[in-house]
Amino acid sequence: MMNIRSAFTLTEVLVTLSIIGVVSALTVPTLMNQYQKKTQSVQIRKSINDFVSAIDMLITEEGKTSFKATSVFTDVLPDNTSVDGIQNLIAQHFKIIKTCDAKAAGCFASEKYRTIDNTSSDTFQCEEKAYVLANSAAICVSKKVNSAQAQVVGRPYLVIQIDINGIEKPNIGGRDMFNFYINKEGEFDWNNPSTMCMNGPCTPSSSTCKTSSIGNNCIGVLSENNWIMDY
Repeated sequence: MMNIRSAFTLTEVLVTLSIIGVVSALTVPTLMNQYQKKTQSVQIRKSINDFVSAIDMLITEEGKTSFKATSVFTDVLPDNTSVDGIQNLIAQHFKIIKTCDAKAAGCFASEKYRTIDNTSSDTFQCEEKAYVLANSAAICVSKKVNSAQAQVVGRPYLVIQIDINGIEKPNIGGRDMFNFYINKEGEFDWNNPSTMCMNGPCTPSSSTCKTSSIGNNCIGVLSENNWIMDY
């Protein structure tokens, strides 16, 4: 009996490889984009948790009952030693690999940060000292006092602006660049405490997020969407 052998022809192999190539070209970029978004979402959530934990530790270490009574806002340690409160917080509770003076380049990207919808871009400069942490994140922390409304005069809060991968791309608000707030009690807030929901949105706005080069509202959108970056 004669054995009959079958095999693919060269043409069939080439056609199959072409189909695989087309499918890969269509699906791989989408999968990579989804993976990057998931990674970015995890990174910013961890950064927020790290900040809140650091503040909780500071309150305990200094024996205070509220965040506003700590050295962050008083610039004085419990032993009456004068300090830069913000620098003390970061130096004591984060590993710093680089420090940049106010408005100096080197920590955040020197190129302009773009919006998600790509309609505008702006150069970012930290008004205070900026830091690069061991996880490669660049952070800018400044303290404010809410005096927008008479009933809340004197309520301090922190503004934290963060690029989760420092000078590395994509340098887009809402992707790797975000900002959030810590109120006088040491609690995270996605919305500027000075607005009191009167001068800004009370609920996160994805449209605001997409048109902000520093990621305004983006963390609020993420937190309400179970930290899934679908904007």
